[in-house]
Amino acid sequence: MMKQSYPHQIDGAAWLEDHPKALLADEMRLGKTRTALLSLMQHPPFMVICPASAKGVWKDEIRELDRSAVIDVAQGRQHGFNKRADALIINYDVLADHLAARRFPSRYRGATLAVDECHRAKTTTAKRTRATQFFIEEARRAICMSGTPMPSRTAELWPVLYSLGIIRMEQRAFESRYAKGWQAPWGWDARGASNLDELRDMLAPYMLRRTKRQVFGDYVPYESRIITFDRPPDEREGDFDVAVLSNRENPLISVAGLSEVVKESGLRKVPDAIEFIEDRIRESETGKVCVFFWHKEVGKALAKGLAKHKPGFITGETTARGRDGIRSAFRHDPGVHIAGGNILASGEAIDLSVADTSIFVETSWVSKDIRQAAERTESMAKLGKASTAYFLTLENSLDHYMLRRILEKESIINTVVRSTVTTEELLRCE
Repeated sequence: MMKQSYPHQIDGAAWLEDHPKALLADEMRLGKTRTALLSLMQHPPFMVICPASAKGVWKDEIRELDRSAVIDVAQGRQHGFNKRADALIINYDVLADHLAARRFPSRYRGATLAVDECHRAKTTTAKRTRATQFFIEEARRAICMSGTPMPSRTAELWPVLYSLGIIRMEQRAFESRYAKGWQAPWGWDARGASNLDELRDMLAPYMLRRTKRQVFGDYVPYESRIITFDRPPDEREGDFDVAVLSNRENPLISVAGLSEVVKESGLRKVPDAIEFIEDRIRESETGKVCVFFWHKEVGKALAKGLAKHKPGFITGETTARGRDGIRSAFRHDPGVHIAGGNILASGEAIDLSVADTSIFVETSWVSKDIRQAAERTESMAKLGKASTAYFLTLENSLDHYMLRRILEKESIINTVVRSTVTTEELLRCE
């Protein structure tokens, strides 16, 4: 049976019809894919640029709305395109290669476009960003979608906003005005945030942002709890300047040597984490919990210690079919008590809402990644029920400090992407 569209999705599609180039920034788990498709399918052919992990989600959603639609899902860098397809779905990883090789059928140049998780096109020097910008600028209608349009810094908004035509300022001018850009001794520095009220007002006419609390009056946000284990942190953590780490986009990737130190701390947490996870399984109404980590070694140790619970962990090596199998087993097999995986690989495009508990044995220290993973347990069918996210840390560790910094960044993000419609306007469809 086809699932019905919610009133806020129908309402959102109507708004998109009046805004040919727009940013759909509804909070995560509000069904942005369906909202966008209700508009896109009125203007075929259309193209979807998305993470590889989301291609199956888009295909399934299109099938829900039109069983007869011809859908072309790009597979790899040598994909041969179907020139008669109604919808083309392609992932960021191969977009630039196909564009450079001029493989796209001419009918997709200027076609209606959706850019899912558009915050991935934030680095102006990256090939994926330049290719994405090309298609946005060429499209006659473009919907850029993200529940977190500003992952960590105001400057990251520029590529998408400029391509959509929402702003006309060049990158350096934008960063000077809204990201405290200045010529530092070490080079151009645009890591700050400034004039946020002005920026929000500039975005408001072009951005649709609804929150779960607005859409569903009984929504209860997930509750975050930090659990501290009484084990000493790695002494090498003292070699890192926490002030420097807090200003890096993703310290675990960008700071040399840090990942190895944090990995050892993660491994030391595993015995306590296993005991904690098993306690949460016993307490859960469904007997199912989500578990996230950063390092594959930590994941392997957890999988071994929790083997009797049949954990299904998603990593960057998990195929699309493997993801679907993990999701299905978690939902339907009573013997499978755990799903999740690497916080980046499993934090998007997978519904784990049969659980109501998320446990982070490790985090990524990027607010977007944490929120996306924690909200895997949410669904529109159970928004009146609270979920809990547990963060397992060591006393006096970098984890404690970085989690506090994440909360500070959240206040900046929420200022810029504040809701653009009132509750009364949103719920006018009864």
